[in-house]
Formats: sequence, structure tokens, C-alpha cells
Amino acid sequence: MKQLRRLSLLSLAFSLLVTTEITSQTNHIEIVGSVFDGETGQPIENAVVFLSFTTFHVKTNSKGEFKLSGVIPGTYAIICISDNYQKVIQGIVVTGSINLRANFVLKKQQNVAKNKIMQLTSFIERDKFIEKFKREFLGESLRTFKCDIVNPDDIEFTHNGVQLFAKSEKPIIVLNKSLGYKLNVYLNEFEWEWFTDYGSISFDTFFENLDSSDSTETLRYLANRNEAYKGSFRHFLRACASRKVSSEGFTVFKANYVPTELGEYEDFKDQVESQRPWQTASAIESIMKKNNENEFLFETNACLEVVYTENREEPNYAWYKERIFGANELYDFQDSWVKFPAGRYIFNNRGIGMENDTYQKQLFGYWAWKRVSDLLPHNYEPNN
Repeated sequence: MKQLRRLSLLSLAFSLLVTTEITSQTNHIEIVGSVFDGETGQPIENAVVFLSFTTFHVKTNSKGEFKLSGVIPGTYAIICISDNYQKVIQGIVVTGSINLRANFVLKKQQNVAKNKIMQLTSFIERDKFIEKFKREFLGESLRTFKCDIVNPDDIEFTHNGVQLFAKSEKPIIVLNKSLGYKLNVYLNEFEWEWFTDYGSISFDTFFENLDSSDSTETLRYLANRNEAYKGSFRHFLRACASRKVSSEGFTVFKANYVPTELGEYEDFKDQVESQRPWQTASAIESIMKKNNENEFLFETNACLEVVYTENREEPNYAWYKERIFGANELYDFQDSWVKFPAGRYIFNNRGIGMENDTYQKQLFGYWAWKRVSDLLPHNYEPNN
């Protein structure tokens, strides 16, 4: 019986791998281009070119040329980075089966004088700051225990007594042995205020698949990725696009604001359980319209409270919940809020935002608590 179960698991792993491989081969769109020095006009070798938050990445050859193959349709930020040069970001829309071209002209980095009020950290402070950085950057979900920063010594910390700042000239390498990814993170901003314990984080990244030791580990990676996807903001957007919000496990309420404290759990539980699918559908349809065949638009100044009913909140969420809402009682469902500062948000049928996500949406509650350790690439496709 044990042997039969192992065979069935291996068969499932193989079928999932085949499905993933077939998905990646259904499109053969290529993005080609060249990278040059802005002063000399000479090609730049070994520059990194990648589609941010995807697995698509490559280095330029001796002629400064690159080619990204097998790119699936979507709207991306294509980024070029090379040592001692300024980072360049371009937007690119991939549609149909037409190959695209993107060239980059890089300028040398300029030495910027440090603000004199900033203080470099001592060795004792540094250990404390690294732990704070890991906690806020990687998160504290169960996946964080199998997620680590390989090169913490490359991160430089400064502070002014009120705020903590982090930067890195090199990509921060994150190994996620739960989801099976290596992340190459280019940190744009990390600012954290001590007294409010709030901050802002902005970065670009590309993913690489970790090699698995055997088919069982491969299956574990796939299962964990699917679990991380379930109930996520991307899952919610995809459910909205397919008009399957309720059947995918979501309940939605419109709200004027994000509460600073939560009411009685049993009262809210009754409200969630009494919400009918047509009420959730009505809430979404009142703010969503279709831009084109594969693109959708939310238009609202309200907050959306989104409850995922298929899974409960993780135990480690309790400390964050108490900090934000003043109560640490865990729910049998996952409670989140989203607000769109511009009053609009464009996304595609795969649940990917079509603009710079950093400033187009604000997440609160359970979604805000999830960090890099639960992050999936935009080209990840869930296996049903």
C-alpha cells in the first residue's frame, strides 16, 4: 500500500512537471536587444537583463546582446543592471507571437555624498538591524523558516535616530527552500520608523528555480507554491477576472476605511457566513469593468475587505495582528483589505497588475503580513 501511494505521488509530480513544461512552451515570444555604454558607445558584457518579478532573465554576451526566450504575454518592467552603471527600467507589452526588441544605453553611476545626519551602524547595532530587516523583508510566515538571505554582509544600514535605512550595491540573494526559488533582489528602498514600527519597502527581482534532490522534493515545491498562491492577492484578482470570486473561496465587503481595531470575532464570522455569492459578485461588478479581452479595471475610492474562507490565519500572524489591530485572536479565515490610491487599478486575466504595483495598491491585514518568503513569480501558473 505504501509503495502504491509513493508511485501515485511520483506520477502526480511527473504530470505536474509535464503540465508546467507544456505551459512554458505554448508561447515562443522572444525579446532581443543590446546594451551599450552611454559615453563610449561600446557594448557592455555580462549586464543582467530581466523581466521584474518573473523567472525570465539573461546576461549579455561579449557584443552586449541578449535574448529572452519563451516569454508569455503580459505587461512587464524590463530592467537592465550592470556594475558601476545606473539601473534602467523600461515598460514592455508582450502580445500575440511577435518578437520584440529592447535596447539599453547605460550611464555611469555618480558618487552621491552621504547625508551628514546619517550614522553608520556599530557591530552591535548591525546584528539588531539585520534581524529587523529579515523580519520585515522576508516576513514571519511558516515559510520564512526555510527562507534565508545568503549575503547579509552586502547590506548597508544607516539611521538618523528615528528611521532605519538599508541599501545594497549588490543583489540580495534569497534562498527560499520552501517554494524552491532563488531570488535576486535589487533593493530600491527600505525605510523603517522605530516609533510607529511602520515603513516602506520597494525592490525589483527575478527568480531562479532551485534544483530538487529528487521527485519528492519537486512535488513538495509544487505543492507549497500552490498553497502560497491560494488566498493571495493575485488569486483574488484572477478570481475576479474569471467571475469566480465566491467559488474560489472569497467573500468581499466594501468599506470606507481600514479599521484600527477589530470588532467581535463571532459577529464578523456570522457576517462572513451569511454573505451570499450574489452579494459578493455584486460588490465586484459594481467597481470592475473589462478594458479588453484580457484586461480589467477596478474603479473605486473605497476599501475592499476581502476574506478568504478556505484557510485559517497562521499562528505567527498573531503578533502582527495585535500590533496593527490591538487583538491577537486568530480567525478561521484570512481577513485582508486593499485600497487603490489613484482610485483605479488595471490587471489582466492572470491576476497581474498592469502598472507599477508598488504605488498602485495598498494592502492591509493578512495580505500585508505576507512578505518575500511567500512571493511567487508573475509567470507562475497554479495547478488545479
